[in-house]
Amino acid sequence: MCIELSNWSGLGFRIPRAQLPGASNLDYVNTPGVYILLGSNEDDEPMAYVGKSEAIWRRLDYHARNKDFWNEAIAFVSKDGHLNAGHIGWLESTAFQLVASARKVKLENSSVPGEPRLSIAVRDASAEFLYNAVFLLSAMGKNFMESTEDAIESQLNSTSGEKSPDLVLIDPKRRIDAKGVQLNNLFILLKGAYIHARGVDSTPKNAQILLDLHKANGMLEHLGNDHYRTLEDLEFSSPSQAGMFVTFRSTNGRDAWKLQDGRTLKEYQNGELERVEGRNLFSDPELLDTPSASDED
Repeated sequence: MCIELSNWSGLGFRIPRAQLPGASNLDYVNTPGVYILLGSNEDDEPMAYVGKSEAIWRRLDYHARNKDFWNEAIAFVSKDGHLNAGHIGWLESTAFQLVASARKVKLENSSVPGEPRLSIAVRDASAEFLYNAVFLLSAMGKNFMESTEDAIESQLNSTSGEKSPDLVLIDPKRRIDAKGVQLNNLFILLKGAYIHARGVDSTPKNAQILLDLHKANGMLEHLGNDHYRTLEDLEFSSPSQAGMFVTFRSTNGRDAWKLQDGRTLKEYQNGELERVEGRNLFSDPELLDTPSASDED
């Protein structure tokens, strides 16, 4: 699959590993560029490898014979021959740093790519190319270069002018004090949350797994006994999963997380649904198209 933007000389390819042989005849696929291999390890953890090549397809063919973890590749090249060794070296190094900083996937690279010295003009051109590539990746649902902080900032500054409300989960007796935000299909537990990780018979196994994972990754500060403080924003698949992590109990997240005014997340979401469903779709000025000049004849 080819992906591109209007008025951009770049071109992206998404190539499933099984379809790599048939991709050899695509235009521009064997020209200089940067690529990312995506897959998972034996523990089903997402993995990525960032690389560059003067001939993308031949390099991917080499990886197909020498790397087992990946199941798809995404590559970016230039349709006008714009990318040279300096460009792709900078793109590889910077893309690697973005993936590493976002911490969405584990990197399979055995070494950190070096960054070449470029003129300001060449660096600016490379940065613009990478910006467009990351935009296309996000449009494809591949957000492994976007940190949680960037994602939150993006939502807060969205053109809609609306954002998810701040949510809290507090239990003074257990010294639990956490804040979070619903972000698209994720729930973000914000940095500085105080959690209580004392298990009981009914504590889900996933709670301990998540605790051990975030401890190993240096995301938690141990405050003594079973209390921890989060050192980074943490992603969860749902409000319930985040609530389980914070309380170490099975949790209905839509009831447990509350707005500052005391409403539960469930009450807030139901209210938003009623607000939207209550609109008169034939008279609401926000939903009517503004007539064009040709419509006014």
